[in-house]
Amino acid sequence: MLTNDETLHFIAQHRNDSVPQLALAKHNTPNIDLPFALDQIAGWQTACQKLPSWAENPNILYPPHLSMEQCSSQTTAQYKADVVWQITNNLILKGETHKAKRNTTNDELLTNKCERTSFVDLTGGFGVDFSFIAQRFAHATYVEHQQQLCQLALHNLQALNLNQAEVVCCEAESYLERMQYTSCIYLDPARRDKNGAKTVLIEHCSPNVLELLPKLLAKCKVLAVKLSPMLHWQLALVKLRELGAWVRQLHIVAVKNECKELLFLITNGSYEDNGNNHSTNENSADAPLNKLNFKGEQNVYTTKDTEITCYNDGACFRYMLAEAENTPQTTLQTNPQAEMFLYEPHAAIMKSGCFGLLCCRMGVEAFAPNSHLFVSNNEVPNFPGRAFKLVSVSSFNKHELKTALQGIEKANIATRNFPLKPDVLRKKLKLKDGGEHYLFATTDAEGKHWLLVGKQCHTHSLAPNVE
Repeated sequence: MLTNDETLHFIAQHRNDSVPQLALAKHNTPNIDLPFALDQIAGWQTACQKLPSWAENPNILYPPHLSMEQCSSQTTAQYKADVVWQITNNLILKGETHKAKRNTTNDELLTNKCERTSFVDLTGGFGVDFSFIAQRFAHATYVEHQQQLCQLALHNLQALNLNQAEVVCCEAESYLERMQYTSCIYLDPARRDKNGAKTVLIEHCSPNVLELLPKLLAKCKVLAVKLSPMLHWQLALVKLRELGAWVRQLHIVAVKNECKELLFLITNGSYEDNGNNHSTNENSADAPLNKLNFKGEQNVYTTKDTEITCYNDGACFRYMLAEAENTPQTTLQTNPQAEMFLYEPHAAIMKSGCFGLLCCRMGVEAFAPNSHLFVSNNEVPNFPGRAFKLVSVSSFNKHELKTALQGIEKANIATRNFPLKPDVLRKKLKLKDGGEHYLFATTDAEGKHWLLVGKQCHTHSLAPNVE
């Protein structure tokens, strides 16, 4: 991973320049490793937005452009580090409390716990997630089968002063066979099938989490699995439950209203871990995890016992799955009117589909069963998403449209449960893009098309936590 002084000087001199132009330009210094330099310049430019703490570190080395585009952002990596440590810490502390003598203090328990915590990332990659999560643990192991990435990780972990971390160049499945019991295992499986096509099914990811699940759960207290935001998470919960796993928490993570990833926090679903339940028998990893727990007792947890957290830019909407399934969506029973407030849930809420619970907690009504838009007569200040005040409402009658759009030359257009796409509707309405007005074209429960014209309430750009 070392390079010469000429290349380092070139990187420092040109790191704010256009990478495509640098690639095409002629350079008089023959000793420059240009491909390496261009990767470092492009990587640093991406990191300035995506990984600002890494961009501030002059010793960090970056991978090729594609890896930088695919790696986690600092925002999502920090969030995962927080929630992974929180659940692991709680379970460890619970087990230590169970075993502790009465004269052991909480401070002593915490000290002992910290000295023994360990973390293994079986799919290390560029190492962004690993570096943020590893900071919380006493010992951390990065596992990756690509030699080049291992060399890069070893350099960067030293640059980040993560002295408790070790790098192992190995296949995940091979390391899993021989590894010791650990506090937490993390997996970010590749989400492409053998033909290179993207997949949304958990069993098509590599490594196959479902096939490895018995061994994974036998080797850790908490299994954290990051999966595609396109994944059918409800089906994944069922499949994991059928194999004896309890998804204690599912985190749907969005940044700037774009769903980025799903994080499953999993334990063996059949027992309460008191710190003594994991086996030291190597063959125990091969035992099937079915509906009987390690004590032979009947399984008591279901998918409904999963806590869902919808996260977007620091705001969380948290609920138990059973609560959402038992809360029906309420629907607007009258025609929409100007002066009403219109709400669009953020991307994590949209992915979760907890619309009935949203109505119940926030005091809003769905515009229609499939609109994914919500309304209220009075403003709801803490709604998790964007809010708009309706200035006009119209059917698609030409005369009504002309009245509703009077004085509006440009607008932001969205369609929800509507036959036309936004660009097609924009041409039909003869409007330019942008401006202060937001147009939502949608369909009510009776099949009537509506155009809702509003202005955004900017106080709703970031809602606080809602539980």
